[in-house]
Amino acid sequence: MTIRHNNRQESAIITANRVYPLQAINECCMTDWPLTIDRILKEERMTELTRWYADQTARIWEGIPSEDLEHIETGSLFESPATIWGIGFNYQPTGEPMPAERANHPVSFVKPWNTVTPVNGPILVPNGSESTTGEGEIACIIGKPGKNLTVQEARHCIAGYTAALDMTESGIHKEHPRFLARAKSFDTFCAIGPTLTSADSFYTEDITVQTILNGEVSAENHTGRMLMNIPEIVAYFSQGTTLNPGDIILTGTPGPVKIRPGDTLAVHVDGLRPPDQIGFRRMIRYNVMAIS
Repeated sequence: MTIRHNNRQESAIITANRVYPLQAINECCMTDWPLTIDRILKEERMTELTRWYADQTARIWEGIPSEDLEHIETGSLFESPATIWGIGFNYQPTGEPMPAERANHPVSFVKPWNTVTPVNGPILVPNGSESTTGEGEIACIIGKPGKNLTVQEARHCIAGYTAALDMTESGIHKEHPRFLARAKSFDTFCAIGPTLTSADSFYTEDITVQTILNGEVSAENHTGRMLMNIPEIVAYFSQGTTLNPGDIILTGTPGPVKIRPGDTLAVHVDGLRPPDQIGFRRMIRYNVMAIS
């Protein structure tokens, strides 16, 4: 995850409800880990860091300065631009049978970096909005370059996962399906993070994803009802296009919810952070505001 530490943003490792800044780890363990998620991914060191963490015994953490998870100030997961890919209509609604066949080319889109809002930051509803919606999703983070990947190859290009919110100006999209790019590209229309869970410690086969509006679950589904699973999505976007470390793929939503100024929007994904850490009790929430 990224925290605000000593008046700057820095990546840290969470273990046993304690937060260990990478700078402190480097100083105590004689390591040279990059201090931001951006650099870890772009230098393709996520797998190396994950393996190093798995090899450590519990005693090593006793000598490293740390902070209680409850007391840290969360920072933005990413600082530098990356490509944000997205896929739509990827969950079969609860209660409906899974289709025997699926479309070869799912609904897809790209969001510019200006759409990303800071952690706990505002979601700004555009002037004249008729219907802005928010959608909770799993975001897949690319850790290695890849092009024309098979599904199996795609699995090895994934660095990890985080929770995300994707906003759409549905009124614009309703005017014509071709307006999807415009409808998804307003400032603050994407929320990412704040934690990154490594791919080898997060199993995507049967995960509950929830969109939460004003503290109430407004949409819920399970990854077992995805029409394309996450490695298939990664492989799909890689056909003819190079995916790069730090790229983000939004993997679909259980359903949109209409948001208005004054609302509070959140997302919960099983397994990305246990509820007793950053879950319902300390959920990252985004306040919906009108543009003045």
